Amino acid sequence: MEGLWDCEAGVRLLAARHAPLTDTTRERLCHLRDDPIETAEVRAAALTRLAGATATARP
Repeated sequence: MEGLWDCEAGVRLLAARHAPLTDTTRERLCHLRDDPIETAEVRAAALTRLAGATATARP
């Protein structure tokens, strides 16, 4: 989970793909997805995780 805040894009990418989805990580993934200075790969990974989380969320 700490990897979502790392200074290295590769670490953030790995974390965006694999960090457990909690309220905190979802909030950080939203930030990564919307950050215009984040790498395209990290933004795409965050978007994919959030889309998957929405699709599998239970009411």
